[in-house]
Amino acid sequence: MKALDRADRIYVVLEAMLPFIRDAKRLVRALHQLGYDGEKIKVAVNRLDKDVDVPIRRVEKALAVEVSWKVPNDFAHASASVNQGVPVAKLAPGAAVSRAIRAHAKELAGTEAPRRGVFGQLFRSP
Repeated sequence: MKALDRADRIYVVLEAMLPFIRDAKRLVRALHQLGYDGEKIKVAVNRLDKDVDVPIRRVEKALAVEVSWKVPNDFAHASASVNQGVPVAKLAPGAAVSRAIRAHAKELAGTEAPRRGVFGQLFRSP
């Protein structure tokens, strides 16, 4: 409880599948009952696939919380990362999952990636 009290944000991480959504709904309800407000509770959807059966808007409606972070499904790179003991962002820096993790890390750190035009994209460093 002390860790939750001291946290700036509480992330409920789930996959967009009905059993996970039901469990997340119970968890969000319990967090609200414990007095944590909506600003502190954030939802992250992991392994999000383009062909997901449950769209994000239905997840948000079921939880009554906006999804603040989406991590794309990239099983090949994620499993290679785990098996090799190398961060996915280092193993596959251009992968969608790596870009999502970097973007969220910048958001958490309070920094935003500089906006680059087409010319800047050509000469960006990895």
